[in-house]
Order: sequence, then C-alpha cells, then structure tokens
Amino acid sequence: MLLAAGLEPLEDYKGSKVRIKCIHKACGNVCYPMLEKVKLGQIGCKSCRYKTVSAKLRLNETDAKKLMKDAGYLPLEPYTNALTKWKCKHIPCGTVVYPLLNQIQQGSGGCFSCGHMATGLKRRNSNTTVLEVLSANQFTLIGKYHGAEKKIRVRCEVCGNEIEAIFSVISRKNGRGCKPCAVNESRIRYRMDLNEVRSRLKASNMKLLGEYKNSNTPVACKCLKCGVVRNIRISVLLKGSGCRPCALTKAGKKRRTSEFIALETMREIGKVEPLEPYQNQNARWKSRCLTCGSIVYPRLGSITGRKGLGCEGCANKLRGIGKRVPQAKAFALFLRNDLIPLSDQNYVDAESRIDCIHACGKKVNTSYRLVRANMSKKLGSCKPCGAIKGANTQRFDISVIDKVYKSRGLTLVDRNYRGVQYKHQTLCNACGHVWESTPSHVSLGTGCPNCAKGGVKPNLPGYIYLITHSELNAHKVGIANSAKYKLADRLYHHGKQGWVLVKRWDFTESRNIRTIEKQVFKILRKEMDIPPYLAKDDMPFGGWTETLSADSISVTNLSKLIELEIAAAISS
Repeated sequence: MLLAAGLEPLEDYKGSKVRIKCIHKACGNVCYPMLEKVKLGQIGCKSCRYKTVSAKLRLNETDAKKLMKDAGYLPLEPYTNALTKWKCKHIPCGTVVYPLLNQIQQGSGGCFSCGHMATGLKRRNSNTTVLEVLSANQFTLIGKYHGAEKKIRVRCEVCGNEIEAIFSVISRKNGRGCKPCAVNESRIRYRMDLNEVRSRLKASNMKLLGEYKNSNTPVACKCLKCGVVRNIRISVLLKGSGCRPCALTKAGKKRRTSEFIALETMREIGKVEPLEPYQNQNARWKSRCLTCGSIVYPRLGSITGRKGLGCEGCANKLRGIGKRVPQAKAFALFLRNDLIPLSDQNYVDAESRIDCIHACGKKVNTSYRLVRANMSKKLGSCKPCGAIKGANTQRFDISVIDKVYKSRGLTLVDRNYRGVQYKHQTLCNACGHVWESTPSHVSLGTGCPNCAKGGVKPNLPGYIYLITHSELNAHKVGIANSAKYKLADRLYHHGKQGWVLVKRWDFTESRNIRTIEKQVFKILRKEMDIPPYLAKDDMPFGGWTETLSADSISVTNLSKLIELEIAAAISS
C-alpha cells in the first residue's frame, strides 16, 4: 500500500499507527508517514502535502486583486500567496503598505496609520464631554482640544491663572490639575505659626533673628553654640541639619584619624615617610618617598580613599607598567609597517626606541608610540623612504636645472639628474674644468672652483701640510696651492705665528687634495671624536677649525693617517 502511494519503506513495518521511515519517490525527500493516514488518502510527504493543499486553496491573481481593490488597496506587484506580504497603495490615504491577503479576508485592515486614526476617533471625548468635565473642575477652555494626553490651554476659575494642563490629569478623581492652586493649598496646610518655629529652632540650638515668612524663604538665624549668623531655610534646619559649621566640626572630630594610624597608613599604603606633624586628612603632608627618595606632599585622604601611592612619580610608573603594551603586540605592529626589530632589541615601553630594519634595507630607530602616530596620520615609519618619496614629488625638472647652470656659465654633463642635494659632473664653459657640483650650491651662487678668486684651484699644483705648535700644544692639517711668492704662501704666514712644518705632500694638480682632507677630518672628528682645539682668535690667518689637541693624537700617527688616505685616493 505504501508503494502504491509512491512511498518506498526504509525500515521494517511495526504497525499502522507507528511512523515508518520512507522515501517519497515524487520528490526524493525522507518522510515518516503512518499507514493509517495513507489508507485515508493523505499524502505521506509533509512538504508535498502542504504544496498540494496550498495549490488547491490558492486564489488566482484576478480574484486576489479584486479582493484587495474592494478593501481599498491597489496592488503594485504580482500576487504570490495569501501569507506573503503584498506591496499595495492604500487608496484613501495614498500610503504604500504591505498587507497580507489573509488578513484582508479575515476583515482586518492593512494600513496601520489609518487604523490608529480610526481607533483614536472612536475613543476621543466629544467637545460636550470635555466642556462638562472642565466646568465641573472649575476650568474654562481657551485653546483647542486635541486629545486626552495632550496639553490644552485653560483658565483656572479659582486662582485666575492661565495654565497648560493635560485633560486626563484634570478628569481624574484626585486633585484638580492646577499647579498654582495645589502649591497654595499645600502651603496653607503645612504652614507653621511663629511660636512653633521659635520653639523648634530652640530645640536645635538656633535663634530666629529675621522676619519669618515661610519655611522655604531664607531667614537670618544665630547658632547658640558657635555664634555664627547665617541666612538659612527653616525647612532645612528642621530636617536635622542645624548649624552647618557645628555639624562639620562635630563630624570632623568623630571621623578624625589618630596620628598613629595616619603615620602607619602613610608608611604601609602610601610608601612615604612623613617629615612634619599630622594636621588632618585633607591637608598636604610633607613626606619623603621610601622608593625614590623624592620630597612629596600627599594628602592622607587621597591615599586612604584611592589606596594609591603618596609619590606621584612612582604612581605614574606603576600605572604605566599596568597599561604597558606587551612586546609581542608592539613587534607585531612593527612588522605590519614593514619594520623588522633586530634580535638584540628589548621592548620596555611605548616611548622606548627600537632599532629596526625597514623593507627598503635601511636601519630605522623608532618607538611604538611613534609608529602608532604615523599610522593615524597615514605616514610612513622610514625617514629615508619618506625623504625619497617627498623628493620625488618636489624634484625639479632637468630643464630647470639646465637653465640655472647656463646662467652661471656651466654645463650639466651628468644627465642622470637625482636631486639638488646630489653631486653631478659639471663642465665650466670658460676654462673647461670638470668637477662634481650640487645644483643647490650652484643655485646659491657657487661657480667653478678653478675660476674662483679664492680657495684651492683644482688645476694648479697644490699640497697637503701638517704643522704643529709647541706653545699652543696643537697640530693642524690643511691644504693650499703652491705659491710663487712668500706672501702668497699659506705656510709662510703660519710660520710667522710660531707654527712648525712637520711634513708636506705635493701634488701636480689639486683635484683630490680637498677630498683627502675631508676624509682625514671625517676620521678625526666622527670616528676618533677629536673636536677643534683652538679658538678663532688664536688663528689670525684662519684655519682654527682644522686644529687638534696634541694630547689627543701624536704627530707620527697623524702623519700615517694622512699618508694612508693619500694612498687610498691614488689607488682609486
């Protein structure tokens, strides 16, 4: 019988009222029908049964649209079924709504706004009822009535005030709804006579000095204990407050901490040692921090109330340790910004500097806070990369540089233009001298060194010299062109000042001697950290920046250093 109904059993039969696992051949779904229901003609597959029933009960689209139009709705999309929301336009109000056809068939409405309005109109009080209720409560209607829960403008016939009141409040049994009348009634009901006020003030050790009007108007009173005269409300005094200065003094004595407990608290919790007698918990107490030794001025109340340290510096350190970002999180942020921390770097806090290698291969010294700030500003963390990026956006076109060089009588030989701060091979149009110059210097007026009036001429013979001065205890390294006359010779003038020549290295051309001198002083100043020794006044003919202390390096070692740099320049 199951097979005849299109059901293939998957387990043994147990009884007509016991569900049996089957496969519905029509749809392929697994279902659990009862044989008794199948005998009665019921479809064993639940989903197929629902589809069949819904297909039988489903209205056609023409009848569905007719029902909606009769109910006052104009369909705006095709009909699906009675239980699916149907986009329609409510003809009376023009609102687009989504009713169910099933609700319309049952007599319900599909437009919420119209439904609420209709319900409100059914429940609304008539104008006659409103006027009768207001008259019964001694009110006259001035404005328009819009609803029981909305304010209306009325005039109170008792006090004559015009007020805004809610009709539902006026129509309730308790009260009338007029606030001025209610306030006056309560004043009359609870007002005390003058004798009662004086007797109750005397019980509170207070004496009335001013004229009593009511309990909420301040009046001058004198405390019989401390003699303080203050303007105060009687209602406040009678609540038990009494004289405020006396109350504060009493509370202070009651809650005052003994000096022994105060000292122990400062030492154990505040970690400070007091240096002066205890006054009170709100007074600053001169103390010494037991951790860092600083002199601090904490309050006992701030230490006991917040359970904090008395030293602000130590407290800030502990607070920083508690909020510190873990090293793993900080290094993960570095990696996301293409920064690889070096293996020997330890993260301390957000301000600590970490040496990293950027993706470009440059070494960068940065911190966690700096990287976060650069991320928020959408900036990079590598200065060289940022400089290159900025230079690429601001770089002049080579045609502009050519015009600058031409105005100086020069020609830019190196056409691979990299920037104004980089050296480029340059040709002097006047003398034919070729050297390396930077466009920034040329734009500021620097020209051909061979054509310049002063300085070392690259095309002429020159020399590097090493001189010493026994009285000044100083050495000097310098360069100059070979001179035909004594007055033009630099060494002649230094000799007049007491300088003695140690050694001189001559060159047929002076092209490389400036480079050799720069390299020598780079080693002396940066690597050996030897500063200039003499002052400007000690060298009348110049060259004080090229002096060294005789105690910092010997003449022999200085001479060997110059010879090594000369050999390196010649070999290159």
